Amino acid sequence: MNPSAGRCRVSMLLVLSVVMAGPIFGSTSAAVAAGDADGTSHASAANLRWRQILSALLARRERAYASGQVSGLRLVHQHGSPMLAADRAVLRSWVRRDLTVSWASRLARVRLVTRQPGSARLRTVSSLQRAVATGRDGSRRRLPRDQPTAHRVLLVRTADGWRIGAVRALSG
Repeated sequence: MNPSAGRCRVSMLLVLSVVMAGPIFGSTSAAVAAGDADGTSHASAANLRWRQILSALLARRERAYASGQVSGLRLVHQHGSPMLAADRAVLRSWVRRDLTVSWASRLARVRLVTRQPGSARLRTVSSLQRAVATGRDGSRRRLPRDQPTAHRVLLVRTADGWRIGAVRALSG
């Protein structure tokens, strides 16, 4: 295979994972440190809770991708959700190519939009940083940079805790 074609495929898979699953992936420490950009103290305390919940889910997702463990995604997404199916397909495509993917994310903003028993809708702004695909032989390929993107995220309370039920990109 042409090395340029391989880089293109790796780049497209990352782009697909971002589009399909939303670029809201973040480590807990980076996400919590980022803080809310709106600066409202009463909202910040409530939003910090949701930021921590979402960050924990996203850290699990990062670990699944970094280890190539498709089964780890069940700890992130709601069972039976289109998000789970899409994310599994993307991770499997990386694994089939003997690649794992790692990244750092920045959750620039997490704001609770609505809360109902068993669910919460959040508005987030985030970006992927330092995304790298690593081959079994240790070779590393830097993947395309991401720009901050706004999303609407549905968290669903399950018997096993909070899970991501849906993610929708927002314009503007």
